[in-house]
Amino acid sequence: MRSVTRWAQAKGLGRSGGLVVEVGYDARTVVREAVSGRAVAELVGARHGPHLVAFGPGADSGVLAFAPWEGAVELWWFEERRLQRLEPSGPGCSALAWSADGARLLTGDVDGTVRVWDVREAREVHRIDLRPEGSRRRMGTRTLAWHPDGRRFALAAAGRGVELRDADGGSPPRTFDLPAEPVTRLVFDPAGEFLVVLQPGDCWVQPLGPGDPYRLPGQPGWAYCAAVAPDGGAVAADGEDGAVRLWDTRSGELRHTLFGGDRTVAGLAFDPDGRELVVAHLDGTVTRWSRASGALLAEHRPPADDSYDWERIGCACGRGAAHVPADLERLLTARTAEEASGRGLYGHVVRDCLLSEAALPVALLGTAALRRGGLSGPARRELVELLSAIADAEAVTEACERGWERLGDRCRAAMAEGVPLLHRLLAEEADEDLMTLLCDLGEDREAVERAFWATRDREAE
Repeated sequence: MRSVTRWAQAKGLGRSGGLVVEVGYDARTVVREAVSGRAVAELVGARHGPHLVAFGPGADSGVLAFAPWEGAVELWWFEERRLQRLEPSGPGCSALAWSADGARLLTGDVDGTVRVWDVREAREVHRIDLRPEGSRRRMGTRTLAWHPDGRRFALAAAGRGVELRDADGGSPPRTFDLPAEPVTRLVFDPAGEFLVVLQPGDCWVQPLGPGDPYRLPGQPGWAYCAAVAPDGGAVAADGEDGAVRLWDTRSGELRHTLFGGDRTVAGLAFDPDGRELVVAHLDGTVTRWSRASGALLAEHRPPADDSYDWERIGCACGRGAAHVPADLERLLTARTAEEASGRGLYGHVVRDCLLSEAALPVALLGTAALRRGGLSGPARRELVELLSAIADAEAVTEACERGWERLGDRCRAAMAEGVPLLHRLLAEEADEDLMTLLCDLGEDREAVERAFWATRDREAE
């Protein structure tokens, strides 16, 4: 199972598609040329590496913003080989976005705090708390996007829909009339005339001037990546089936469906002249496609020497986690309940509400498998039960001694990307483990329980 041994925690593309960043489980962060795969810079910095990455603006920018698992956002000026930490830090960063001129950075925390940073001075200049006054509910920011004018930004947070706000907080926010569904990505066109909004099964174009939002056809299931061509004439987005779709923005016509194999898409970017679309995949593969014809122009596969060293990863059995990839593969490919048994995972990855170091890659890989789809019913239910057990646990003593004191928080942050999908699954099946997992990931307990019982009632009809 190649994806188990070649997993990257995070991946991103430079805005022109000229650079790709890869982050391994061992916290090694590498910036490569997208076409040749040549390493441009390498950082062995934070002990556990970032889980969010965002290139600075401009063609092949020399700065990268990333949020390590402990939540403090850092700027890596990789051409200058310099790290810059942004303080004060929040409880955990869930969204990043650069202004078009690179002077400011937006960060969204899991507690609903949005911060505007002056990058040159490395200081916070404005803060917005999305939670109602006196509320302790987690209003995690799902995605952020700067308007090209640098004065406004769009955000989507749990329970709030899509809003357009002034960066200095001077005017009331504008709320868009879109379906009340989770939002996974927001992207402005370069001219600032419209906003692309990704929701489950939908890709919307929301004009900022006169006009109603319109839906681009053919978007299947969940999507997490989107890009707009430099001239604003094309929109690209990934889909639950692993394909990337390319639309004509003005007519709304679906022009091409680009299928690069059974690989999860991690980033999309048009080149500066808008003639090519660059696609980064979580397995490290980078593909380039013609916008005009939809033809595959080039494919670069990553070097084969950046896999997990499973024998060095701690496991509760005390013998290393070398057996975990095969055990996880057996679960994910199972067709029956017996085949989906969590043997080799329970008592090893998690035991008696205690986590071994192997829990983090399993949480990452398990969440990606849910997003990718194609699991049998027994495999999906067993995987959700395993992820629920991980979400409800904390680090074992041996892991703490090796620097993994916040292992539980890191696992929950890794699984948080799958929250919108988990809500959809709960609407399809009244699974108590799904309900528990969503609550452990910080979702509103009352709302989750209502959804569970609504599904249970439909099943009983």
